[in-house]
Amino acid sequence: MKGKVKREKNNRRFGFQVRRFGTPRVAGAFKEPQALACAIAPTRLVFLALLGAVLCGGQLACAPVKLLDPPAGWPVEWKNRKLFNTPNAYIYAGNAATAGQVDEIAARVNREFQTRTDGRLVKGLLLVNDVDEEPIIADHQTYTKLMLNRSASARNQALTDAQLEAQYARIRQTMADRGTQAEMELLMTPVSLGRLDLTRMLGFESNVSDAVAWSVVISTSALIEHANRENMQSELHSRKIGLVLQVPLAPIILFEERLRNAKAFVARDVAVFRNLAHQQAGWSEEKRQDETLAYMERKLNETLLPVITQLRDVLKELAAQIEPLLPGAESEQRKQGQQD
Repeated sequence: MKGKVKREKNNRRFGFQVRRFGTPRVAGAFKEPQALACAIAPTRLVFLALLGAVLCGGQLACAPVKLLDPPAGWPVEWKNRKLFNTPNAYIYAGNAATAGQVDEIAARVNREFQTRTDGRLVKGLLLVNDVDEEPIIADHQTYTKLMLNRSASARNQALTDAQLEAQYARIRQTMADRGTQAEMELLMTPVSLGRLDLTRMLGFESNVSDAVAWSVVISTSALIEHANRENMQSELHSRKIGLVLQVPLAPIILFEERLRNAKAFVARDVAVFRNLAHQQAGWSEEKRQDETLAYMERKLNETLLPVITQLRDVLKELAAQIEPLLPGAESEQRKQGQQD
């Protein structure tokens, strides 16, 4: 018991508590929507920023800057999540800090959507998964079949139950061959839902579902990083890459994780952008797709190129360290010394 108390004191020493696989959380802060800012001394803020860059890629969040009154008839709490009604989105999240992170995503995409397209903003619903929470959608099979049906409908096709089962079985087998955990993959994937999905899958009352123009289930940065880390370890184990081999490969493994995280972060933005595009009544389906693809390409370039550049530099440094250890390196160095 004393050891537990001591650990908790150490965790809170700098004014925050570190959750396993989670983002740094300010101790005792953000429990109420009225906490509108990170109440941290400037010196501690610098320390938090540095530590956050190491632990979670700098993904720190405060509560939403502005909160509006909840819509009449909407549940204030749902699936252990609170309703945060901001100017940018309706958000169900476990706490104010998580809601703030998601609100920043909505605000950013709203700005980029208006800047790029001059389109009309339509407020949507964001349902948030976070670390140590029960997933909003836990059934990978239900989700995958939903996506397969939607993809077929977009091509004016219909899939039978047998076809759905066969396609899902192939997807699961591919994941099993790679060592990928389907449930972890689902946690990283933003899921767009229609009004009927909100009612039938998630149990929202019709007064809420009918009032929602669009909705997306998305995960926090901390949960995406956790899921990617779990999948990386699972895939390494599947390929029989043990700890002995993982040590020299650590820089490559780390940057592979960062690359996957970056892709997942972009996917969240693209999901929101795509839903905004589909709310534009005056746009053709081709224009909706073109605008979304253009946005996705730009976000991928902005996000992935820095990571790839870092990986290239790390690989060069790693190659320079390994080269002297390769067979024949000693005789080559001796020959070079004689020429000098």
